[in-house]
Amino acid sequence: MNTQNIYNKYSQLLEHMKVTGYSKNYVRYVSRFIEEVLDPKWKSYEEILNHYEKTAVSKKDASKKKAVLNIIASFDCYDVLPRTQAKSAYFHKTVSYDYLNPEFKGLVDDYCANREQAHKKATTIRNECWNVSSFLLSFQEAGLRSLEQITEKDVLAILTDDFGYPCKSASYSGQIIAVFKYLAERNSECQRILLYIPKIRKHRKNVQYLTPEERTKVKNALKNTENTISPRNRAIGYLLYFTGLRSSDISNLMFSDLDLDKDEISLSQQKTNSPLKLALSAIVGNAIYDYVNGYRNKSDSPYIFLSENPPYHKLTPGRIGVITSQIYDNAGIRMKPADRRGGHLFRHNFATTMFENGVSRVVISNAMGHGSPASVETYLSADMVHLKECSLSIEAFPVRNGVFLNE
Repeated sequence: MNTQNIYNKYSQLLEHMKVTGYSKNYVRYVSRFIEEVLDPKWKSYEEILNHYEKTAVSKKDASKKKAVLNIIASFDCYDVLPRTQAKSAYFHKTVSYDYLNPEFKGLVDDYCANREQAHKKATTIRNECWNVSSFLLSFQEAGLRSLEQITEKDVLAILTDDFGYPCKSASYSGQIIAVFKYLAERNSECQRILLYIPKIRKHRKNVQYLTPEERTKVKNALKNTENTISPRNRAIGYLLYFTGLRSSDISNLMFSDLDLDKDEISLSQQKTNSPLKLALSAIVGNAIYDYVNGYRNKSDSPYIFLSENPPYHKLTPGRIGVITSQIYDNAGIRMKPADRRGGHLFRHNFATTMFENGVSRVVISNAMGHGSPASVETYLSADMVHLKECSLSIEAFPVRNGVFLNE
């Protein structure tokens, strides 16, 4: 293992980590790790990783050491600095696809190479390929090396339990079907296997929603400038509450998306790539203005919401989720482990509030950026005001006296 390269430039890596906001303790930890890497006894980074995985006191310790070693190896071999736009990493995370034989890999490759014409998003294609790779790997691990060997019994053994009930999600099954439908057009064996795949019915879950009391507490928390909600997070909170935007769209919101003359927000949705136009209310606009003009770090970035530490990247959707938790904490709501949190709860609240006020489904669907009005049906399950209006009297049913009395 040639360590001359990392020896000559490791100071550049450490300086970059200091500038980009890593803590002094973590930079010191990486520096000590580099000293270990420079030991001439090692033959490769893989050998170092194997050693630390065997000697680690816990999985957390092993994961931490692997992350540090990945930073060093990526910089040494690929000149990739941490917290930059470059995504290359030295240690590649293996997935099901990596273990497939050539025939099964060819099926996945065929699908990936041609699905772009169907106008599917890259993330959708990626998820479909992950799941179908897992599906095919299950056959391979059972000793079935080609499509011709797969029978209906083999397919059902993967997708159902011993009693014949589905053991995979409807999403998993649906994505497998989508891939095999496409492959069936050019492969008769795929057509045969497609007929064996059962359609799994989706189970609708009870949707948690903000109660009227919780709504009041959230709005009071956002108005209170004395709490721990920063101006940036306050503006994000107002956007979530009053526009119902997805976290991904807020994290990607740009100055060019705001039309202050028309009081409008115009953007291209990250999930669907379709355009969306919303009214920019005074309360939301003022919150964004206060953040940008008084608290936003100086940056040429076209994105509105930036990280609070250098080099001031745009926020990730995951970070928006952390911000919503801070809002809930300040509002003093949703504190139990089973309580749902996150930005999507605000989106549900946005829809149900309009339902409760008699707004038509088409208008709500348009405001939420749905491609079809039918997409808004999911939110009906949380519209308690109108669901109660659909309830039927049980007076005509022979229910024993006292059944519904509190004891």
